[in-house]
Amino acid sequence: MGRPAVARSESEAIQTFWIPNIIVTICFPLTGVIGMVFSANARMALARGDEEQAVRHANVARIFFFISIAGFVLFSYLQMQLMQQLPFPTP
Repeated sequence: MGRPAVARSESEAIQTFWIPNIIVTICFPLTGVIGMVFSANARMALARGDEEQAVRHANVARIFFFISIAGFVLFSYLQMQLMQQLPFPTP
């Protein structure tokens, strides 16, 4: 019940989001690590020639990359809002 295999050119290579997920792991570790796992699965699927599975894993890795970015931005915004509400002693 799978889709027929589609020949991809070099310009249509599957992006596994390996490096982006490594970078966002520094900012937001939980979802970054999950994204790295799916990126690694996509790379392994590509290595064994299973493009359909590689695309699936790469899509999930991309989703976790963007969740990591959004989580970092939201966390930073909330932290800035909290810092503005804290009373600081005046000299």
